[in-house]
Amino acid sequence: MKRFLSLSLIVALLAISFQSCNKATNLQDLPQAKLEFAFSVTQLKNALKSASDSGYTQGITNVVVTIEDLQGNLIKNSEKIEIYNMNGSYISKPISLIAGGYKLTRFLVLDANNNIVYAAPTKGSAKAYLVANPLAISFTAQKDVTTKLTPEVLSTADSKPQDFGYATFSFELSKTFDFLVGAFIYNDAIKNYELTTASISIYNDTSLVYATQLQGKAPDSLIQSLNYDTLGITNKITLPERYPNYTVRISKLGYTTYIKTFTKEELSLYFRSEDKGPLMVVLEKSSDPLDGLIAYYPFDGDANDYGGLQNNGIEYSQGVYVNGVKGMAHDFNGTTDYIRLTNTLNLTNGLSFSFWVNSRGAYGLENNGTVISKYNMKSPGGQSFYITTWGWNTTPRNFIHISFYPYQSSSYRDWVHSDLTDADLQSWSKPQNWTIINPHSLILGNWTHVVVNCSASEISIWMNGEITCKKTREYTTYHNPLTEPTYIGNIPCGGEGSNNHFNGALDELRIYDRALSQTEITTLYNQ
Repeated sequence: MKRFLSLSLIVALLAISFQSCNKATNLQDLPQAKLEFAFSVTQLKNALKSASDSGYTQGITNVVVTIEDLQGNLIKNSEKIEIYNMNGSYISKPISLIAGGYKLTRFLVLDANNNIVYAAPTKGSAKAYLVANPLAISFTAQKDVTTKLTPEVLSTADSKPQDFGYATFSFELSKTFDFLVGAFIYNDAIKNYELTTASISIYNDTSLVYATQLQGKAPDSLIQSLNYDTLGITNKITLPERYPNYTVRISKLGYTTYIKTFTKEELSLYFRSEDKGPLMVVLEKSSDPLDGLIAYYPFDGDANDYGGLQNNGIEYSQGVYVNGVKGMAHDFNGTTDYIRLTNTLNLTNGLSFSFWVNSRGAYGLENNGTVISKYNMKSPGGQSFYITTWGWNTTPRNFIHISFYPYQSSSYRDWVHSDLTDADLQSWSKPQNWTIINPHSLILGNWTHVVVNCSASEISIWMNGEITCKKTREYTTYHNPLTEPTYIGNIPCGGEGSNNHFNGALDELRIYDRALSQTEITTLYNQ
């Protein structure tokens, strides 16, 4: 008896918070995607049908997949994925992928006893001719696009693994555990607490294990399947058992972030009502300024924008995240790493920036240490702005520098250093435009809070809650090339780099379309 299953592979991209970093996963290109499998049964022509065929797929419980990237690196190695029966249709538990190109190289279907009952043959194998498209099947996960694959699987009855092109049908089971979680905020209108959406990221040390968006209400199917009333206000999360400890980070814009470390045993108790039941987290309002916030990058495992406009960052980097000032931080290697924003920033009236920086200084031939930029010296009219942790590799001098350009030329600009001296001013024209207050340099290897503040009349640089210097604006508007991208961690200057890469870690990058008050700057520093 031979039969095959038509399997629809649905790749859906979802932006995540954790904030991360992706801070999921080792995010390396586009925001995190979710991959799930659904299938239906189709008979081969002339196949013999036995009495046991009817409804046989009721016994299917899991699929096992191996996925590689286009360079042949293992992304999912014989990963076992649970299958759910929903009124005669089957859908898998979603797994996470980073957007990009992949190959499906192994696909097995299991019954309730972990017997492999179906398998997808590989190209060149003895059974490859029975299917239209044997493995490996290439596919691309793209932002906001659903990619569908249809691998065909054949019965493994009376067959050997070699018939399908496999050395063995064996696989290693990955043990997992579940817990339930819900985030609450106080609603002044109803004078009570209510469930809310929030971002959750879970780490083992500095490695991101899982990240997603918490929903305000669990799906009805989940509530019914577990027959647990309070599931209506919680989210089910599945984690691998291989780590002894897990740090849970739940965040929502305008609220203080919840961070707590649990042992595997402690976290697994937040599932059954006879134990602790769901993990209920109450988020308290924070005093972080939200008015005028147009982008927020906490770098908790990803480069996504959690400020509400979803101006997510596209990573051209190794996607390394380390311990930051608040949760995780994005680490840049100083030579090749950078991030491009999906939508460029509008600098017509100037912008204000708040971020934490931990610089390691210039690396090799690099010297400018760019934090964020919209500046292309190789493109006519490509100059708009840049913020750097300026430092030369031969004569190190590390400080914060900002330049806003009013025209399509680098000859005119409003700019300030954080460590201006009287000697600097004496060598410039119009020294009266600058005011030195409390000059600061960057201390390499230390976290420093920086605010570049831009009002209608002046620009200033603040470090660790104190103003360093300011400049009276000479230009009311700045050049804003619409097609020039905005980058974090580099000034590409028309190419894939040059000598402007940032070497160090960035955290909690906020961008405002207005000037911040001294109280707001102090609040951001003390958060």
